[in-house]
This record gives sequence, C-alpha cells and structure tokens, in this order.
Amino acid sequence: MFLAHAPFSYLGNEILQRKAIKKLKSEEQIMVGLFALFFGILPDFDMFVLTFLHIPTFLHHDVISHTPIFYIVIWAVLRVLIKPVSTLLNKKITKVLHNELLCILVDTFLIATLLHIFADLLTTDIMLFYPLSDIRFTVFKYLLEPNLFAGYTLSPLFAMELVVLSLFVTTIYKKYLAESLVISILTKAFV
Repeated sequence: MFLAHAPFSYLGNEILQRKAIKKLKSEEQIMVGLFALFFGILPDFDMFVLTFLHIPTFLHHDVISHTPIFYIVIWAVLRVLIKPVSTLLNKKITKVLHNELLCILVDTFLIATLLHIFADLLTTDIMLFYPLSDIRFTVFKYLLEPNLFAGYTLSPLFAMELVVLSLFVTTIYKKYLAESLVISILTKAFV
C-alpha cells in the first residue's frame, strides 16, 4: 500500500475507539484524527533511516520497526508513563492534555501502527513475530501484485487503496463537512 496507510489507520482508530472519541471536545477529536493519520505512516519513517545508512529502502519491511512487537513495547512504556508525566505537567498543560486524551492518543498510536503492519501483511511479506522468529507471513501478496503489462494503477491493490481512500473521504465529509455552510454554498453553486 502506498496511499492508504494513513486513511486505513484513521478509519480503524475511529471504529475501535468510537465511544472514547465521542466523549472528547471537537478540537480534541480533530487532534486524535490527525495523530491517527500520522501514526498510520510512522512505520514507514524507517526508510529515512535506511537511506541515511545507505541501505536500500525496499528492505524496510525487514527491520524491527515493521514488527508488531516493536510498537506493542513502545505502547506499554507510554501507557506506564502517562500517570507520572501528567503529574509533572502544570495546570495549563493538563487542561489541554488531560489523562483521558493522553490515554486515547497512546491507544491511537498502537491502533494506527498495528493497522499499518496489518495492511503491509495483506500486501507484502512481514516478519510478524520478529525477533522471536524470522518467518515471513503474507495474506494476499501474490493475488494483489501488479501485472507487469498493466502496471500499478490497473492492479487489484490499487483498487483496494481506492476503496479505502473513498471510505476515508466519505467519513471526513460526514463528520466534519456535511453541515458546513461553505460546502452547502459550493454544492448549490455546482448544481
């Protein structure tokens, strides 16, 4: 997947944390959504490190930052640190970053990164249990590979990405834009 990691992670986070997110203020909901998008592409940031180390970037699925264990350990550390860190913050900061929001953001980190790994598992080989095992797993890699003659844009993988992107755009429209006066005026002007 090239285009759909962030939207896929956003949609998954919205589904899995729906009740908790609805309790937040609207600006906090937007913050959680933006973090979900960012955390959805976070596992691919290892390509920058590989480039810096002069390692080919196509090997980025072979490093520990593309394994679930890596993100589960980071999530566990962050969950343990929420209480001590929140006691160190002053009142102004805790008004903005209260415990409920911090817990939702840390859970968003885990959900978004694991959904990135899951999306990669559907389309490429992943060492799912690394460092315990270096056996590679995949689900649909050989069904979704682009045809050499048709290219990526005519492949089933691209169609799957378009479905995820359209679901994402529809969700954003319904959640944030459907009641917008500007969108209403633009729609009427277009029609």
